[in-house]
Amino acid sequence: MEEKGGFLWLFSGSDKLPANERPPIPWCEELSPDDNGWKAVYGELEFDCPHWGVFENAVDFAHVAYLHSGSFGNQDSPQIRNMRCVTDAYGVTATFSLQNKPASMFWEWTRVPEVHVTARAFLPSTSMITFTLGAGLSFTTFVNTVPISATKTINRYSLVRNLQWDNTGLFNADAWDHWAKQAMHKILSEDKVMVEQLRPEAVPREFSVRADLAQIDFRRLRQQYIDLGYGIPPENEGSHVYNSTPDY
Repeated sequence: MEEKGGFLWLFSGSDKLPANERPPIPWCEELSPDDNGWKAVYGELEFDCPHWGVFENAVDFAHVAYLHSGSFGNQDSPQIRNMRCVTDAYGVTATFSLQNKPASMFWEWTRVPEVHVTARAFLPSTSMITFTLGAGLSFTTFVNTVPISATKTINRYSLVRNLQWDNTGLFNADAWDHWAKQAMHKILSEDKVMVEQLRPEAVPREFSVRADLAQIDFRRLRQQYIDLGYGIPPENEGSHVYNSTPDY
């Protein structure tokens, strides 16, 4: 067990495997204790559904415009633009842009023509999303999706905000900590309502578009490790097999 970035990480493999040969702990540079330019808040939320569905939602970017239209998404301009993905041994990195919609007039100063997003999905089930809004306001979400049982999951998260642009120091106030935690909880609660209603076993076939590229690439990488024997079979193994057909 190791503490890093405000989280406790447990290696569940063989204790005979030397530490330097184990997969690296998913890491978010913004959580480094030496970086005083960022400030983090932490929280968690339980889901009454299997962990894989919860985690895949984190790399399903097309839903942002619709499900989170009250906080960030823009249904009037829902396109995911310029999606690109790169896969390495331990994860998938996606870059893309979208057009946001400020949640209220108060946030109008954060509007930009396009929001450029970098999203990273780490094996086995950690996601990190970084984006910058107007006036240099930057955020990073770092979410660990942990199975509790075959039908229960917990998301343990951090929302990190950039303080370097703020010459007044107001954005470092404790009130902003409260707002940041509330904002993250609101977004994950919107995901929770949707994900808990999904029934993937009832879907005979999937049809994917380019906005789903990160999901597809991560599934392929995950399956490679399962084929090598690194997977732990769930209690309901075989209940659903994804048939993903990219149409981009």
